[in-house]
Amino acid sequence: MFLTNYISVVCVLLWTFFVTFPLRTMQQQQGELLSYSDALEKAFQIYRAGNIVDAHRITLELTKVATQYAHAFNFLGVLEHERNDLEKSIQAYDKAISLDSTALDFYTNKGYALKALDKWEECLEVFLHVVTRDPTNKFAWNGLGLAYHYTNNEEKSIESYNKALEIDENYAEVYYNKGVSLKYMGNVEAAGPNYWKAIQLNPKLYSAIVNLAALHQEHGDPEEAIKYFEMLTSDDGVSKELKLMSHTNMGTHYYVEYNRQKAKYHYDEAEKIIQYNIDNVHQEMQHHKDQELADLYKTYQRDMTDLNAHRSRLAVSTCDWENFDENLHILVEQIKTHYLTQRPLVCCTPLMVFDTLLLPVTNKFRKQIGISQSLRWSENKERYPILTNPPYPVETFQPGNRLRLGYLSYDFNDHPTAHMIEGLFKHHRRYRVDGSAYSYGKNDNSVFRKRIEIEMDHFVDIVKNTYLDAVLKIRSDQIHILFDLQCHTRGSRPEISAMRPAPISVNLLIFPGTNGANWLDYLIADKYVAPPEQGEHFVEKLIYLPDTYQVNYYPINDFIRGDKENISLEPPGMRDVYYTAQTKSPKPPTWATFVFANFNKIDKLEPESFRVWMQILRRVPGSVLWLLQPSEKTRETDIEGRIVAEAAAAGVHRRRIVFAPRRSKRFHLARFKYADLFIDTFVYGAHSTATDALRGGLPVLTFQRNNFASRVATSLLHNVGQPYMSMRTIKSYEDTAVNLATSHRHILKKMKFKLTRKGMPSKYWPRIPDLSKHDANKYLFADGSLPLFDIKRYTYKFEKACQIMWDVYKSNGKPMNLVIEPGTA
Repeated sequence: MFLTNYISVVCVLLWTFFVTFPLRTMQQQQGELLSYSDALEKAFQIYRAGNIVDAHRITLELTKVATQYAHAFNFLGVLEHERNDLEKSIQAYDKAISLDSTALDFYTNKGYALKALDKWEECLEVFLHVVTRDPTNKFAWNGLGLAYHYTNNEEKSIESYNKALEIDENYAEVYYNKGVSLKYMGNVEAAGPNYWKAIQLNPKLYSAIVNLAALHQEHGDPEEAIKYFEMLTSDDGVSKELKLMSHTNMGTHYYVEYNRQKAKYHYDEAEKIIQYNIDNVHQEMQHHKDQELADLYKTYQRDMTDLNAHRSRLAVSTCDWENFDENLHILVEQIKTHYLTQRPLVCCTPLMVFDTLLLPVTNKFRKQIGISQSLRWSENKERYPILTNPPYPVETFQPGNRLRLGYLSYDFNDHPTAHMIEGLFKHHRRYRVDGSAYSYGKNDNSVFRKRIEIEMDHFVDIVKNTYLDAVLKIRSDQIHILFDLQCHTRGSRPEISAMRPAPISVNLLIFPGTNGANWLDYLIADKYVAPPEQGEHFVEKLIYLPDTYQVNYYPINDFIRGDKENISLEPPGMRDVYYTAQTKSPKPPTWATFVFANFNKIDKLEPESFRVWMQILRRVPGSVLWLLQPSEKTRETDIEGRIVAEAAAAGVHRRRIVFAPRRSKRFHLARFKYADLFIDTFVYGAHSTATDALRGGLPVLTFQRNNFASRVATSLLHNVGQPYMSMRTIKSYEDTAVNLATSHRHILKKMKFKLTRKGMPSKYWPRIPDLSKHDANKYLFADGSLPLFDIKRYTYKFEKACQIMWDVYKSNGKPMNLVIEPGTA
C-alpha cells in the first residue's frame, strides 16, 4: 500500500483586475481635470508596457494633487496590489469608493485584494454588494465564486460560476475556477471537462493544463498526463513555478511506475529550477534586506525539502540505499525546520504519513507528520452546514436494536484488505449487527469482491459519488460507527471520514499507526502492537482487543479452487498474466541447505535488516534467501539486480538470493512449505504476509521495535503460542535465526508441527489444491484451535468493542481508551 495523493495541483484561482476608467466622459464633464486624466492615461500606458515602478510613481503623485479623482485612487489600488502591498491597495480602493460609491468596479477590485489577504468574509460581502446591484457583472460573479470557495460553501461557489458563464460562456478563467471547486468536492468527472474547456478557450492558461494533467495522473490516464506535463516543460512561456510542478509530477508518475531513471531525471530538472530560485533570492538578499525576500527564500528552501521527500520515496521503492542514513537525516531535519517547528503545526508536510512507516524515524515524528497531513481535511467536518441534517442517530432503533456498522474502503477486491476483512463480514451476528460496506475502489469482479457483496447486509458502490454525496449517503443510512479501512494509504478518500458522517469513526486494520486526524475517535489495537506506555504517540483513543487487532480469514474454498476465473473471458493480453498467476510457484534450488524466506513487498526492505540477513547467510553455509519478486513494472529499474549487488557487496554469492514469482493466493500459500523460516523486516514488518506464513505452517522470526508497524508479527506470534520468536535485540534475532538453521533444527521442526497440527492437519496440506469436500469439512472443524485463526472468536470480541464504543458515546460522547476483556461476548 502506498499513497498517490501527493501530486502537485495548482489550486490558486484566477481573477481579473479592473484597470479601465472613463477618461473621455470625465474630460467632458470636468474639463478642469483634463491634465489629471492625461496623466492617469499616461500611467496606464506605462503600466501596460510592463513598467510598474514608473506607473506607480506617476499615479501616486497624481493622487496627491488630484485628491478627488476616484479613478486615480482605483488605479493606485491596482498598482499597490501588483506590488504586493495589499493593505495600501485596500486603502486606495476605500478612498476611491468614498469618492464615488456608485462605481462597482472599485468594489470588485477591492474584493480581489481582500481575497489575497485571506479576508474571506469581507471579500464575500463586497462581491455580494456588486452582484446585487449589477447582476450582469461576470467578473463579480467569478469573484463571488472564489469567495464562496474559500468560505467553504462549494455549492454556492458553483452557482456563482454558472451565473458568470450565463453572461459570458467563453470566460476561460471561470471554467478553470469551477473545475477547482468540482475537484475539491470530489466530482472528478465534472472537473475534467471544465479544465479542458478553459484550455480550449485560452491555450495559454497553463494552470488549467497542470490541473488537467494532475487529474489524469491521479484518476485517469497517466500517459495522457505525461503529454500535458511535457507540453508545459517545453514551452518557454510557462513560468518556472509551473515547470517545477510539471517536472515533479512527472517524477512522481515514473516513481509509481518504478522507472527510476526517468523519475530521477525529472527530479533533477526540478532541483535545477529550485536551486536557480534560491541562488537568485540569495543574491538579492546581499543587497536588500527585507522580510519579503526572507519569506521567499524560506519558500524555495521548503520547495527543496518537498523535492527531497519525493527522492526519498523513490529510493525506498527501488531499494536504492546509497547514502541512505545521511539522506534520511537531512530530510528529517529539513522537515522539522520548515514544517514542524511552527506552532500550531501547519499543513502539509511533503513526507506522507505512510512514508514514515517505511523509514526508521521516531514515533513522535510520525505523529507530527500525521497531524500536519491531516490538517488538509480537518476542517471538513465544519465545512458543510448541510451535514447537520439528517442528524446523527441517538439510539439503536432498528428491530432488535442492532448496531449499524459501516466499513469504508478502496480495497473491496482481490487485495489483502478484502482477504482479511471478509471473515468479519461473514461472521457478524445479524441479530446484533447491521453491516454496510461503502466501496470507492475498482470492481475487479473477483470472487473476493463478489463474496463481500453477498455477505454484507448492504453493499454500496460510491466510486462515482462526490465526497459530499458519499457522506450524505452514510448519514442517511444512520450508521452508528464508521470504520475507515484506508486512512493514509493508497487510494484513500479521507475527505469522507473528515466530514464526520457517523457519530463514531474508527481506524481499523490497514493503517498501522496513528492517523494524526481529529476526526478519528478510536484505533483498534492490542497490547502488543500499541502497549499502553506508547499511548502518547497516538491521537486516537485505543481499543485493546484481547487477542490480536488483526482479523484473519482463510476460507476453505480458496484452497479448493482459489480465485480461479474463466481465463477465456479475459482480454487476450491478460490471459498469459492470469495463467501465470494460477500456476505453481517454482521451488527454491534443491542444493540449498536451508531456505530463509521473506515475501514482503520490496519497499519494506531496508538496509539494516538486509545487512543482518546477509550476516545470517554467511553464518549458515549453503542457505538461501527467498524474496518476493518485484512487480513487472520494475523490470527496467532492475531492483533485483540492485538487491543481488548489495548481497555481493556483503560477501554473499548472487545465486543465494532467490526470487519467487507472484502467484494467486492459493498457490502463494502452498509454497510456504518449501521454506524453513520466515525472517521479518525491521521497520515495517510483515502483517498479512506473516499471517500467510503462519497459516502455511512456516515459523516467523521478528524483531520487535517500538512502532506499531514493526510489532504486528509479535502480536501474531503471541496468538499462535510462539511469543519466543519475537526478539528484542538485533543480536538475538541474528543468533536465533542461525541457531534454528543449524544446531536447533529439531526445535524448528516442533514449531512447524504445532502450526500445522493446530492450524490445519498436516495430512491435508500436500493435497490443498485438490481437497475434496469431505476433507474440507474436516479441515474446517480442525481450524480454530489457534486464536489467530479463530474468526468467530475475533468477531464476537469485535462486536463487544463496538457495543462498548456506542455505550460510551451515549453516556458522555467523549472517546476513552477501552480494554476488551477476554470473557464471552
